[in-house]
Amino acid sequence: MMFRLLIVLSLLVPAFAVMAEEKQEGLDYISLAAILIKDGHYGRAEAALGKLEAADAAGEQLIEDHARFYTLKGLVFLKKQDFFGAKLAFTQSIDEGQQEPIVFVYLAQAAFGDQDYRLALDAIDRAGVVIQSMPGLYTIKAQSHWKLDDLNGAWLALTDGLVHFADEPTFLRQQIFLLLELKLYQDAVTIAEKYLNRSEAEVDDYLALGNALRQSKQADKAINILERAKIYFPADVRIIVELAHSYLDTDRILMSAELFLLAASIDSQYMSEAAELFRRAGKLDQALSLNAQVREKDKKLKQRLAILLEYEDYELAAAMEKPLYRVGLLEEEDIRYATAYSLFKSGEFDKASEQLSHITRSDLFRKSTELRKVMQECQDLVWSCF
Repeated sequence: MMFRLLIVLSLLVPAFAVMAEEKQEGLDYISLAAILIKDGHYGRAEAALGKLEAADAAGEQLIEDHARFYTLKGLVFLKKQDFFGAKLAFTQSIDEGQQEPIVFVYLAQAAFGDQDYRLALDAIDRAGVVIQSMPGLYTIKAQSHWKLDDLNGAWLALTDGLVHFADEPTFLRQQIFLLLELKLYQDAVTIAEKYLNRSEAEVDDYLALGNALRQSKQADKAINILERAKIYFPADVRIIVELAHSYLDTDRILMSAELFLLAASIDSQYMSEAAELFRRAGKLDQALSLNAQVREKDKKLKQRLAILLEYEDYELAAAMEKPLYRVGLLEEEDIRYATAYSLFKSGEFDKASEQLSHITRSDLFRKSTELRKVMQECQDLVWSCF
């Protein structure tokens, strides 16, 4: 389970990034870069640092403060989301003597972005108490433990985060998913109740929790959450569809069909799902009526054929041979066999044989052979088939 990386841009330029009073020989690229970063001009800051690096390599202007140089370089990489480059730059800065706590925060962010979770945790530990003002660092700490399969460490980090940021809903949200990972479903739902009762709970929160419960084979609990969401967000088709899937997971097909029909009234793309579920629920008249409203022609024809076969209306099913051919659906051997069977049941043996002659798939080929035998028997004794 993935979470978004939180990078606090307002912390990107610490006190040590202010222009030095003493100007070095030539242009002070380091101080210039610091000012440019402070003003948000990262591309120009990168160019300034590049010029200094080139001058240093040529022996024209030496880098006198390597710790500061690599710190600024790391900030540029971090802004560009080049996490590997940022990780290396901040590590070099620390190796050069940089000990500002905020640099360890930057290193933790870069290491986490580079999926180097052990380094991220080490950097957070070295940052000290400064993390107590940064909720994002507790999130990184929890996620890093989680990625290293240390679920106990993840839980402790989230709990610690709530101690320092009691009003931060992110920690509750992550605790829910951690409990789901541990298969502690009732505990997850208990915390979910607390989380969702907060005024800032949004559609995506309900969707994420409902989907997670459903994927965890806890469809009934998902239904309870999503039914509440449907009250709060009655016009959000995503909630309706997720709820429909949850009911389907509990084999309540007709309820799922009704919900997909409701979704289709908002977004017509769900009409085929509604028709299919009414077919599965045995409501063939309604399935056929809804199928007529399906816009995607291929899907509409395949579904109509299935409904007619279930209706045992073989003549109408057989009459679909030409429309199915025109859209290329007879290339699908399941469709071809179903058409051949409909033609057989309608007494059109020659047309049925023609369709069967194109079938090559082993399982259908055996069925085709049996159907040919039946057709031969029917031709010999017509009264025995109809």
